[in-house]
Amino acid sequence: MTDEMLAEARNNQARSGLTNVEFIKGHIEEIPLEDNSVDVIISNCVINLSGDKDEVLKEAYRVIKPGGRFAVSDIVLMKPLPEKVQKSLIAWTGCISGALTVEEYREKLAAAGFTSIEVQLTRVYNFSETDAANIMPELAKEELEKVNGNVGSAFIRLIKRSHHKFYCKKVTAYGEMTFLLTYIFYGLPVLIISANSLGKPNCSISMAVCSKS
Repeated sequence: MTDEMLAEARNNQARSGLTNVEFIKGHIEEIPLEDNSVDVIISNCVINLSGDKDEVLKEAYRVIKPGGRFAVSDIVLMKPLPEKVQKSLIAWTGCISGALTVEEYREKLAAAGFTSIEVQLTRVYNFSETDAANIMPELAKEELEKVNGNVGSAFIRLIKRSHHKFYCKKVTAYGEMTFLLTYIFYGLPVLIISANSLGKPNCSISMAVCSKS
C-alpha cells in the first residue's frame, strides 16, 4: 500500500461516514499490532507475493487471539513449477511463481503454530496461449502443458487454539437456583451437566466446575 492509496481509502471512509474502520500502514512480515489482538485475519491473493512466507504466517499467529480465525484465499500449486517459471518476475507479479504447493502451505502453517488446518481447493486454472503470453511469456507450448492444471485457488482457514489446560471436578449443590448461581459462578466458568427441579426450593444440581491454567 502506498501513501496515496491509503489517502484515497481514508477519503472513501470519510465520505461513507464509517467510524469503526482504521487503516494502518505496515508490512505483512512485520505486522504493527500487539500480540493476541486480532479476532480475524482475511486476505485475498496476497501471501503468495511475499518473499518470506514463514515470517508472514508467524506474524499472523502472533497477532491472532486464541480462538481467533485465519481465513484467506490464495493461489496454490499442485506440484512445483518448472524452474523457468519459478524465476520469472512477470509470473511472480501475476501471483503464480511465488505460490506454495498445498503441502508446503500446510507445513508452514503448522510450523507457525497453527493446528486443524483446512485447505479447500476452489478452482484449477488452465491457461490459454494468450493468457500465458501475458503472464509467462518465456514458456514454450510444451512447457505450458506442464503448468496447466497445476495452479489453483484455495480457501485456507483455521482457528488458533488456546493452550490453556482446564481442570474440572463434579460438584453437587443444594438450594434455590438463585443461591446456586451466586455460589457456583464465583470466579469460575461452569458447564452444567444435569439439573433437577431448577428454581424450586431444596432442588439439587450437578455441575462440572472448571478452572484454567
